[in-house]
Amino acid sequence: MIVEVDDHPNFAKTLEALRSMSDEELIRQHDTITGPGTERFVEPSYYLDELARREAKRQEDRMERMTRVIVALTAVNLALVAVSVAVVLAR
Repeated sequence: MIVEVDDHPNFAKTLEALRSMSDEELIRQHDTITGPGTERFVEPSYYLDELARREAKRQEDRMERMTRVIVALTAVNLALVAVSVAVVLAR
């Protein structure tokens, strides 16, 4: 039986193949190679590093969204202060 390298959890995958895997698939592959008596050609950290990279990317995306919201709220606050000052000076 011939096994494709990208289909076998003990062999390193291309970045494209690795990134196309779901988080659940990465965890299953990790658990497969860490079983007792398993001969492996990649270290378990191979999959853990990819999961960590994905989590860091999700956090980065959340922080970027929050920053945009903060900038928008600051602009609204600035506009309201300007209107408030204009009303006070118009009296």
